[in-house]
Amino acid sequence: MIVVRYFGGTLLGVPGLIQAYKSATAMVLQLIPVVQKPIEVMYELHFDYTLMNEVMMIVKQFGCSVMGQEMQLFCLLKIGIPKARLDEVLYKLKEIHSLDIQKSKTA
Repeated sequence: MIVVRYFGGTLLGVPGLIQAYKSATAMVLQLIPVVQKPIEVMYELHFDYTLMNEVMMIVKQFGCSVMGQEMQLFCLLKIGIPKARLDEVLYKLKEIHSLDIQKSKTA
């Protein structure tokens, strides 16, 4: 939300400015829908292309975000795992043979 003040005078006074900004903020908060996003922990997955279906099933099942991907014979998938489901997802991913899981160094 951005509130712009075009007039630089003091006709409203400090209490008037506070009330104007307060009213603008209240109106915006009433009109704009709230979007909730989970806190995610970033991981990099390195795997053979033949494992793509298994990996993507877990990514979709647990609501992970795909932040980046490099698909060739060997794949790199950068995902955001919801913090609330981190243990579950890591457990499922570790069940996949030949999948290398590393916590991402970049956010």
